[in-house]
Amino acid sequence: FYIRAILAIGAGYVLAFAKDGLVINYTDLWHNGAIFSFLAAFAFGSSTIFGKSIVNKLDVTLTTWMRFGLTSILALILVLITWHIGSIGAVSWLQWGFLAIIVCSSGVTAMFLYYFGLHRVTASQATILELFRPLSAVILDYVINGNVLTPTQIGASIVLLFAFFQIIRIQKKDTTTFTATVIHGRGRWLQTANLDKTDLAIEHGVYAVDVIRKKKKYAW
Repeated sequence: FYIRAILAIGAGYVLAFAKDGLVINYTDLWHNGAIFSFLAAFAFGSSTIFGKSIVNKLDVTLTTWMRFGLTSILALILVLITWHIGSIGAVSWLQWGFLAIIVCSSGVTAMFLYYFGLHRVTASQATILELFRPLSAVILDYVINGNVLTPTQIGASIVLLFAFFQIIRIQKKDTTTFTATVIHGRGRWLQTANLDKTDLAIEHGVYAVDVIRKKKKYAW
C-alpha cells in the first residue's frame, strides 16, 4: 500500500505542477498562502481519519450535515474574529449565485459522496483516492478552457490511475481481523456470539465470520 501511496502522491504533484516545471527551491514555504494551504491539507486529512470513526456509527446524511454545518460555524467565527463581517456587504448577487452553485455541487453533494465512499473503504485508502481531485481538475480544465496536458502530465495521469486501480484491488481483498471476548446476551438467538469489542471500524450488525479458538478454525 505504501509504495502505491508514494506513487500516487508523486504523480499527483507532477500532474498539478509539471506544466510550470518542478521548481521546489523557489517555493516560499513561509508565505501566508503556503502556511494556510498546509494547514488546510492537514485539517482535511485528519478529518478523513476522524470521519471514518464517525461514519461507522452515524448515518451518512447526518454525518454530511454535521460536517457542513460545523464548518459553516467555524468559518463565521473566523470572520468575526478577523473583523471582516462588514465585507459581506461587498459580495454581489452574481457572486452569491456562484457561491450557491459551489455549495450545492462541490459542497453538500461532494461531501455526501465523500462520506458515502468513506463508509466503504479504509481511511488510508480514502486519503490516497482523494488525489483524483487534481486529475478531475485537469480534465475539466481541458473541457472548459481547452488547456492540453503535457506529455509529463499524461504520464503522471497514467501512473495515478494505475495506483488507484491497485489500491481498489487491495480493498477488495481486505479482511478485518480482531480479538474479542464473548459475553452473555439475551439468549434470543442460537449460534450467535455477543462480543465486548465496540471500536471496530465496521457497521454494527450480525456477521458471518471465521472464528479461531485454540488454534482451531470454525465457521460462525
